Amino acid sequence: MSDAGKATPVAGSGDAVLVGYFAKKRTPRPDWLECPFVEEICSVSECMAPGAEDWIQTWAHNVWGFFDSPEGAWNAVPETQRPDFDLFAYELLPVRFVGGKAEPLDVRAGATAPLDPSCHPLGYDVVSRGTSDFFECSPLSCNNWAAEVGANAYCLIDDLDEALRLASVAEESRVEPGDYHVMRVWRREGT
Repeated sequence: MSDAGKATPVAGSGDAVLVGYFAKKRTPRPDWLECPFVEEICSVSECMAPGAEDWIQTWAHNVWGFFDSPEGAWNAVPETQRPDFDLFAYELLPVRFVGGKAEPLDVRAGATAPLDPSCHPLGYDVVSRGTSDFFECSPLSCNNWAAEVGANAYCLIDDLDEALRLASVAEESRVEPGDYHVMRVWRREGT
C-alpha cells in the first residue's frame, strides 16, 4: 500500500494487495553473499531470514502463510525473543510468472489489518511458490543472485518494473522451482 493507504498500482496487472504480516529474525548479510552493498536480508523467504521456530504450530496463518494482523504475527514469537525480530508486511502483486510469461493471479485481501503509518517500504522481492503452500525461495538472497542483478541494502529491488522483469527471468531460467511472484516488502518501526 502507498503512504496514502491505497494499493500501489501495478502496470497492467491491477493493484498490489496486502496479504499479511510476519515477524522475522534480524539477519545481517552473511559473508558468503557477494554483495557488499547489501546490509541485511529482508526477503520474503525464510531460507535466510527465518521466522520464529515453530511459528506454524500456532495455526493462525492465512492462506498465504502470513498473519492477518501485527498482533497475530507477534504472538508466534516467544516474548523473550521479540527484541531480535522485526515485523514485516507484504503486498502481493496480482500476477505470477509461469513459463516466463505473466498471467493474472487472483489475490484477495481477506481479513488483513490495514497498513499503518509506522510501516515503511523497503523494496520488492522476487519469490517462488510452487512446491508448498508457502512462498519458498528469494533468489536474490538464497542464490546470491543479488551479486549478479543488483539489490538495495535490504537485498530487495527498488524498481517495480525491474522486479517484474527479474521474476520473469527467474521463472524462465528456473533459478528455483515454482511460479514466481513479486511482493512489496514493508517493515514496521517499533513493536
